[in-house]
Amino acid sequence: MNKETKEILQKQSAKYIAELFVNHNINCTTSENKIVFDKEQITIETYCSCRDTSQELKVIQLDVYIDYGINPILESFAGLGNDFETATLDAFENFMHSTFHTILSAFFTSKFDEEINKYNWNINGIEFEVFSSNIGFRGIQVPNFTTEWLNQFEAEVQKLQLTEGTHWVRLFFSQQQNQTNVCEVLLNNKECISIAQKAQQFDWHQQEEFYSIRVFMILKNGIDFNRVVKIIGSEEEYEDAFLRLEKMGLSELEIEKAYAFIPEAFGRKLNKEIGLSGTYPNKAIVMNSNKEEFDINLDDEKMYSDATQLIHELTKKGWSNDLKRIAFTSSAVKTLNTAISEGAKLEKINCRNYSIIFSIPTYSQTTNNKQKKPFWKIW
Repeated sequence: MNKETKEILQKQSAKYIAELFVNHNINCTTSENKIVFDKEQITIETYCSCRDTSQELKVIQLDVYIDYGINPILESFAGLGNDFETATLDAFENFMHSTFHTILSAFFTSKFDEEINKYNWNINGIEFEVFSSNIGFRGIQVPNFTTEWLNQFEAEVQKLQLTEGTHWVRLFFSQQQNQTNVCEVLLNNKECISIAQKAQQFDWHQQEEFYSIRVFMILKNGIDFNRVVKIIGSEEEYEDAFLRLEKMGLSELEIEKAYAFIPEAFGRKLNKEIGLSGTYPNKAIVMNSNKEEFDINLDDEKMYSDATQLIHELTKKGWSNDLKRIAFTSSAVKTLNTAISEGAKLEKINCRNYSIIFSIPTYSQTTNNKQKKPFWKIW
């Protein structure tokens, strides 16, 4: 597959998916291989790659990235056909039957919930709303098809140690000639070994003819930190972002903390990778709108500690532009830039010399003032 063909297929895939949403009364626009949902601040991107090719058969892989939070959901689908266009259409139909309605119900509208299975599960002591696809089946129909394996899978999911927020789980199984080809379970895009090992022993039907099974589910509870970070890093006006976060359930103080502490965690990580020496102090000062000052330990601030853990995971393969944009708004990066512009040498700057005051107007809960810009200051 050459570059031109690949780009054409990716655009076509995006067009197919966009039409699905429009047909379900969800407004969106497309640009190249990207679908933009302005109202929801969600994007979807499509990528195609050739998996196998012969004169008789073309096999492509369609990757669909659902950019709901700073860590996107990735769903991949195989497509088969006599030519690449037919194979791409086949992959799209796999997406439509296996994943689309789950995404639609979890993030856009409840008007089509009859197309999926919805549950309320208690997982790790937390009540989750569960959006689960119908069974995606491909291949030769299984005689006397039973779903005991599905009961086993759902029971294992309910044993996971999930935290508050949004999580996604995908099960994929295929077999041929009475042998398992693939038995894969992913949790938040990563292999879920605890379930995958047990899934090998699920009550699968074995037969000579090929078949595959796919189940995709999204689990939601409370405030999704992954989503909060994406909104913090968006380029929309602060007041618009404030309202969006407020609708998610964050208080004004929590929003102010998010704007102060999330970029700081990202900025410190970036500065350390650039080459700053020393260790950043975990002590800082908060000043509210009444000029009252409070000593804080950043490690005790959930927004900061969660962001520190998240950026460590997200940058294992490098920094995306979205992640850099958040880091660049931090007091850590801004102060470094100021120091360098004033003639300081990078190798002479030590992190432990930072003295930080964060301006968070409602920190003491004594005022409800709102500002239009992120709240950070350096002294």
